[in-house]
Amino acid sequence: MSKMKYLLILMLCAGFTLSQAQSNLSSEEWRQDLEYLQNLVHTKYEPLFYRITKEEFDEEVKALHAKIPNLERHEIIVGFAKIAALFKYGHMGMPLAYAMHGEELKTGFSLIPVNFYHFSDGVFIQAAHKDFQQAAGAKVLRIGNKSVEEALEAIRPTVSIENEQFFKAYGIGNLAIPEVLHAVGITKSKDNVSILLEKDGQQFTIDFEGQKGLHIPGHYGFVFGDENWVTMSSSKEVPIYLKNLRENYRMEFLQDSKTLYIRQSQINDHHGESITQFYNRVSAFVEHNSVEKLVLDLRINGGGNNYKNKPIILSMIKSSLNQKGKLFTIIGRRTFSAAQNLVNELEKYTNTTFIGEPTAESINFFGDVNVETLPNSQLTVRLSFMWWQDNDPRDTREWTTPEIFVDLSSTDYINGKDPVLDAVIDYRSYAYELMASLRSHYQKKEYALAVKLTEDFFNDPKTQYTTIRNQMNALGYEYINSDIKTALEIFKLNVKLYPKCANCWDSLGEAYFTAGDFKKSIENYQKAVDLEPTSPTGIRAKEVIQRIKAHSGN
Repeated sequence: MSKMKYLLILMLCAGFTLSQAQSNLSSEEWRQDLEYLQNLVHTKYEPLFYRITKEEFDEEVKALHAKIPNLERHEIIVGFAKIAALFKYGHMGMPLAYAMHGEELKTGFSLIPVNFYHFSDGVFIQAAHKDFQQAAGAKVLRIGNKSVEEALEAIRPTVSIENEQFFKAYGIGNLAIPEVLHAVGITKSKDNVSILLEKDGQQFTIDFEGQKGLHIPGHYGFVFGDENWVTMSSSKEVPIYLKNLRENYRMEFLQDSKTLYIRQSQINDHHGESITQFYNRVSAFVEHNSVEKLVLDLRINGGGNNYKNKPIILSMIKSSLNQKGKLFTIIGRRTFSAAQNLVNELEKYTNTTFIGEPTAESINFFGDVNVETLPNSQLTVRLSFMWWQDNDPRDTREWTTPEIFVDLSSTDYINGKDPVLDAVIDYRSYAYELMASLRSHYQKKEYALAVKLTEDFFNDPKTQYTTIRNQMNALGYEYINSDIKTALEIFKLNVKLYPKCANCWDSLGEAYFTAGDFKKSIENYQKAVDLEPTSPTGIRAKEVIQRIKAHSGN
């Protein structure tokens, strides 16, 4: 036997021994790993107790600790994933079958050969291995013993969900892991998955067997057809945002609409041209060509190096197109991490209009992670150590929302359509049109019509995230000294629309004070105090309440 062959056998045996040890851990060894994770979080990652308390975390750990002797290996691992997901920050969690940055996974979990995508009209199999090509483009009705909606809810605790958009983009992948589906009660087997599908008006069931070591060739949430994979797209024309995905950034001039389109898919330099060089080229193009709209597309951007955002921001700020209705940013369910930092800066420093879906990240968030290894199982857990606070610490928004909401339907995708870019090119300021109509109705004292018009506006999916509280507030102040009844109607509608806005309640309190109704004035000022007791608005409202009470003899 050659020396090389002997060494190879030793390595294989060592790997087999390690694998066997990991799969045959005793209950006590699993409990030691759980206690290790618990102590690690308490001693090294204490700031993570933000969305969950220490007591709540310890109770969940205690519950899993008690269950371990009665659980199978894969069920214990999914239990660990649920513990890691309790903090609800997207950077964190336990990788189960997808290695986020190429690290080796010790779970041994398998995958079924499909790629799920949550379109506006349901969950579909966006792509499937050629052996199951019938599944590509089919709508998912049931997985195992649950409807697709119930299945999504069942896997939800296994994902460290930043917000609903993050779950749609990144969490849905757990539907393809048989061991997860079994552990959460969706299937009866940890090896096979039965899925009820619908396609071309016909329903059918396919039984998928989990495959260990399977690689699903996804790019930014999509799988593109090759010799082994079939997609649901029937169009030969690829939407502009999915072209040349190997490039971190690219631009294309759309001559018909005189729109300069830029897709930034990662916040990282691309070989041959740095981000700074690219945006210098963007600025030069705008300066020397007849460009009427500038579009920065971040909808598939999952982040990168936050410190490389500066040249992008400077280019947008300096542009002659940094105007309302001329500068647009497309956001979506994969806009995450450093891309969220970029969105925050665009919101603060430019006049951009956001169009698309809400982002996958909170405004302020926990980011950068350490990959911690559990001593016995060698499983890895991703734990964040960096708090990114771009905005006021009281800014608790779970995402950045678009002025115009546009989602992608399965039909759009099949036909190669891009309704989001269409909405940019055909942009209308629905908020401006609404305020013009409201101004007319309030001038005519048509209060009921104003309320109905506003309700219709917010019930329209495309404007469900549009914010008009500042415009409403300003309109109310136009009437506060000349027509207090109309002012009160406007401010009352504003607090109905934005019940968590301290400034809106403050303004209503001021209107009641102007009307001489001190009791209602105090009530509304107090709501501002209750919402933001330490903010300038809350502090001012508290002072006004004291002055009113002193003036009116309590």
